[in-house]
Amino acid sequence: MVFSSKLTVFAGLNGSGKTTIAVNAALFLGKQEKPRFSGVLLADLDIVNPYFRSKDAEKALLDAGVTFISSEYAGSGLEAPALPKAIEQIFTSSGQIIIDVGGDEAGSTVLGRYSKEILAVTDRQFYLVFNPYRRLTQTAADTKELLHGIEQVSRIPFTGILYNPNLGSITTAKDVRQKLPLANELAQSSNLPLVATCVLRELAPQLQDVENLFCLDPIFNN
Repeated sequence: MVFSSKLTVFAGLNGSGKTTIAVNAALFLGKQEKPRFSGVLLADLDIVNPYFRSKDAEKALLDAGVTFISSEYAGSGLEAPALPKAIEQIFTSSGQIIIDVGGDEAGSTVLGRYSKEILAVTDRQFYLVFNPYRRLTQTAADTKELLHGIEQVSRIPFTGILYNPNLGSITTAKDVRQKLPLANELAQSSNLPLVATCVLRELAPQLQDVENLFCLDPIFNN
């Protein structure tokens, strides 16, 4: 299972779809009949985006038994980015942990503050969410530059790439296939595995030949 580790961290540019993936992963894990860990915790540490969109999915997360941590300003509309007061729960939780962080080097500085605690978790994954339809990640070279910049600031090495060819509700199976070679190029040139291709659930029947699909439900309205 792609999100089976004790700790999974998602990073990616704003608009890459990382928060949708993080929420879907938390819901998926929260509904497991035989969970590997005692519960699931999702922490939204995106201090770049003051609206903390994962807050919009809080009810669905709580209904699935997922513990949710976000800034006290989440959902308020106030541009006052701040780390949630309950952040220490992340490193004391006995459950499975998912962290969603801001999209670029600036957003990943929060990981640098807690790099020792994160690196101490040996069973961890750090995924770059790659959306080739975003302006700054349309080539493997540009995306590698972003990848290395995040690694430098966070002081945590990436362990894999999630391919998320996301154009919102208008995304087609053709869009997914069109950029798959670029995703493979990025993975190969970065010496990282292409862990999964993330697609809207409705597109999955048209993409059954694509390996390691992770189906997404549309958590947020575009």
